[in-house]
Amino acid sequence: MENKLAAEDVDAVVEVLKSEYPDLSEDYLREIVNNQRHGNYSLPSEPQPSSTRSRSAMLSKSNWKGITVSQMGAAIDAAIIGASGGAASLGVKFAIKKIGKEAAKKVIVKAIQAIVGGAAGKVTSTVVGKALDYAGSPGYYIAKYWDAHDKYSKNGRINF
Repeated sequence: MENKLAAEDVDAVVEVLKSEYPDLSEDYLREIVNNQRHGNYSLPSEPQPSSTRSRSAMLSKSNWKGITVSQMGAAIDAAIIGASGGAASLGVKFAIKKIGKEAAKKVIVKAIQAIVGGAAGKVTSTVVGKALDYAGSPGYYIAKYWDAHDKYSKNGRINF
């Protein structure tokens, strides 16, 4: 999975992701984007919430294993935008149009595999296809689907 994002486009990607994932800090999102630019699709350590309200919600869920829906969604969306190589300020839907749905599917599957390894098999190609047609963020759609079908469904985290 080739990330074609230039260093000067990182801030624009972070702005796009920040609007979709306001519960993640700007620094955390920047770390995701920069890591992916260098081929590292693993998630950074637990994010610092961007607000006090988010902080208390996150602390109450910190005992759950797994990653948050926002963490997974942001990582998937960042991978799609990175694969498109620019025009980041136009968002993830523009990135999908630029690289095409088939290429976007491959990027999503590879990103999920790089992030969670063998647990990626829980997300089917049908779900990925539907996510690309979803009006909002494909990453968020996939993460919410996964959360709804994991061991502790609908707790805001993807539990492996």
